[in-house]
Amino acid sequence: MFVLDKLSSMISSRSTDKRLQISHLSFSEFLCDQGQFPGQFFIDQGKESQNLAMACFRLMKERLMFNICNLETSHLLNDDVKDLPL
Repeated sequence: MFVLDKLSSMISSRSTDKRLQISHLSFSEFLCDQGQFPGQFFIDQGKESQNLAMACFRLMKERLMFNICNLETSHLLNDDVKDLPL
């Protein structure tokens, strides 16, 4: 938390879910520019976007299943399913 306190003008922690939020576009551009910011904190947007997509696919592969709502049949329209919230 010490580092985040020192960077509070550029990075804040959201009160609802504690995720970090970068306040200034120029700071995120700086972190993603390898020419200006080489080193262990450089963020390769292409690589990290691919990592995020792959993590989503792994989660879907593990958790998605046919008939996730335990419907009697998949041949019904949404309007015909009892207790389905609109």
